[in-house]
Amino acid sequence: MDQINPYQPPRTHLDFDADLRVLTFDGQVTEADYMSMMPDRRVLSWVLWVVLALFVPLAVFFAVMSVTLLLRRGFSEEAIYTGFGAVFIGGVCAASVSTMGSKSRARRSLRRHRDLLCIARGRLSERGMVISNGTSTYWTAPSELGGAGVFSNGVRIPVDQNPFRYFALADHLFDHFSAASAKQIKQSWLNQTALSSGDQWESDPFGAQLGPPWSSEEFSSPTNVQFSGTVTAQFPLKSPALIVRCKGEMISIVFWTFGLVVALFFGSLISALVCCGLAAIGVYNFVQYWRRYHYGTRTDQWNQAGWIGAEAIAWRSSKRAVYLSLNQIVGANVTDELATLYGPAGELLLIPRDQVADEAGWESITRRFRTDGR
Repeated sequence: MDQINPYQPPRTHLDFDADLRVLTFDGQVTEADYMSMMPDRRVLSWVLWVVLALFVPLAVFFAVMSVTLLLRRGFSEEAIYTGFGAVFIGGVCAASVSTMGSKSRARRSLRRHRDLLCIARGRLSERGMVISNGTSTYWTAPSELGGAGVFSNGVRIPVDQNPFRYFALADHLFDHFSAASAKQIKQSWLNQTALSSGDQWESDPFGAQLGPPWSSEEFSSPTNVQFSGTVTAQFPLKSPALIVRCKGEMISIVFWTFGLVVALFFGSLISALVCCGLAAIGVYNFVQYWRRYHYGTRTDQWNQAGWIGAEAIAWRSSKRAVYLSLNQIVGANVTDELATLYGPAGELLLIPRDQVADEAGWESITRRFRTDGR
């Protein structure tokens, strides 16, 4: 029988996996880290180089021709057309760099998702990922981490379905980074997902395997308001981000179609084929984004449990968990039957009245958030 050492200090929620294969990290995620792990970075860089190799010499050729014609014939029709062609092809090159360049793509994404450049402290292990930014703590289950990317310079951890929302955990954040160990951990996540038969909630409803602050000790504390149960909710797919993407693709389609017309006018078959391909990609993306936007809603169902204390809230499902200070709740909507809380990174916590342990607990939630004016 295992002996418990009474003098061993208690584990915190960031070292609970000390007996497993684990990679710990602590540091500041930078823009360079994010850019180095962008999806399709190598493919788009290759495409960009091909586009520039085709269009830059063409732009130089038209510019030289335009200047020559201006010197010989003045503002003739040929000089104006070739000058316009040089400006347009130069614009194609600039737009290509802005659209496909890693630095430009990274900065556009980070302007929308500033929370991705943060202090990151936590661990990767067979039990998933725990990450803290100094004020909030999050856990993600192995079943949600199958899309993680392991590279020689770090690990890319997806935050949600958006491929550009991810934590770029570069090698300099880790105590001792090993790509081989990271690949083994990812493989354990994939194995657990493949072997899992449905929701394992019943075997561990209060997160005993996660450790504090989600374990049953905190959940059963008499000073905390407890809640647990199954939630079914509908969420709209319509969002401003999808509209922005649709507009961007529409501009891309118009731009590359115009480029196709100009390329055909000047008899450049290769340039015409490149513009045609890029316009086709824009049309495909445009259709996909509009389909998602007009699909309406999706229905999600999950089991959840958690507690609300005097200063913090802990929530978990079978796939994710979050621990927040109550001061970080950026908004709340409390009706007679449902409390909806909004976290700083887009977290949405739904607490139905019938899932709160007792009526006194529900009155405490109502009083706390309605009184705070959130």
